[in-house]
Amino acid sequence: MSLRSQRFYKSGFYFLCAVSLTSALLLLREARHAEPGQERAFAAESAPPPSPSLRTAPVQRLDASSSPSADDAPDSKPALTLEDKFDFLIELREHPSVDLNIRVFNFFEGEIKADTASLFGLSSSQTKQLNALFEETHAALLSQRVAHSQIEANPDGSLSLILNPFLENGAEIYDSFYDQMEEILGPKKLRALDRISGEQINNHFNEFGAEVSRYTLWAQADHRGNRRYHYERRTDRENGYSTNSGSFQLEGPSLTHSLHDKELAALLPPEAMAQLRNLPILQSKPET
Repeated sequence: MSLRSQRFYKSGFYFLCAVSLTSALLLLREARHAEPGQERAFAAESAPPPSPSLRTAPVQRLDASSSPSADDAPDSKPALTLEDKFDFLIELREHPSVDLNIRVFNFFEGEIKADTASLFGLSSSQTKQLNALFEETHAALLSQRVAHSQIEANPDGSLSLILNPFLENGAEIYDSFYDQMEEILGPKKLRALDRISGEQINNHFNEFGAEVSRYTLWAQADHRGNRRYHYERRTDRENGYSTNSGSFQLEGPSLTHSLHDKELAALLPPEAMAQLRNLPILQSKPET
């Protein structure tokens, strides 16, 4: 580059620096003498436009006076009452295309489930009264089943325990049970519980003496060669029958805790225990 060119570029550079410095001084002078509103406007015009961001979005604070009322809210709806919830569950429960099974009882303990008590808004006192009523009703029905049962020895080496119906006494227990339920729950909750639970109450209490059941019991050797007793229960119902089965061991004159069927444990009198001990060891399950 020639000496003349070098001097030309240097002079141009100095000229640009001078212009920039002069412009900055003029802007600073105008800003100092501007009104407060004008200064803000000047700063806003000179500042680059902000990029859209969630952080720069304005935040609206609502106090008690400025908050929208429930009437102004477009989607506001009145809270559902307990009766509304019952009606909804009943409608689902009884709809032909909906398979809704709500378990209201703890069948192993024979008491109402905790979530059912919560759903129906039951107090601790009401829950205790219901559980006591269930236990009392079960004991009354079991006493009748024992009184109306009979034991038969079968030719194949098994025993049959037949539980005959007791319609008249069962109807009295049924009426007493529902009368006390209404006193505890009230008519509306009782009607809802009965419709939501479907047939669970009747099934839990063996149709209140209207069904016929038969236990078949036999003995087989376990893998250690010890005598073990098996049973199968068949219950005839209007729309068919149901079965359940299990096994247990004898310990002295009574049954051990391995027998989960409390009804069978209560139904086997002392003479039945003697018959069980004398049963032959079968190689396979008998026809039931």
